[in-house]
Amino acid sequence: MGDGPVTPNLVLGLGTDRIANNEPVTPGAAVLHKGIGDPKIGLVRLEGAWIHGDGYIESAAAEGSSCTITNTAARVDVTFSTADGASARVGVNEDGPPLDREWCGNDCIEDGALGAAVTVDDKRDYWVTKRSEPEMHELTFVATSKGLRIHAMRFSE
Repeated sequence: MGDGPVTPNLVLGLGTDRIANNEPVTPGAAVLHKGIGDPKIGLVRLEGAWIHGDGYIESAAAEGSSCTITNTAARVDVTFSTADGASARVGVNEDGPPLDREWCGNDCIEDGALGAAVTVDDKRDYWVTKRSEPEMHELTFVATSKGLRIHAMRFSE
């Protein structure tokens, strides 16, 4: 049996109320976020430099930017893109280490350097995780380049 109700979907960017460590934001300017310890289900925790735009957050550094959400779902889809349209890799960790291959959705692959990763090549929904029923996990997306955009996350059974 699952770990409770499925986490509500969310859209990131200016005006979202689902960021746990919500430092003051100036639209289009980088904000240095510091992770917080106590994760709350359905709230995003940002670490490192992020730009908050209209309908997305964007990594503002080549490394050190991550986005973590504690969620309950069987399937997680994330809308990614890049600022310049070039492809980018996003590391995917679950409960600390890289997401296990068994739980990777169709768009998440085993990656030698990152463990598990998604290759972002266009603005679209990427199928990240799959399970037979909803379970609670902490999912972290690790930006490996400047300009990675995260628009939305969808959680389902």
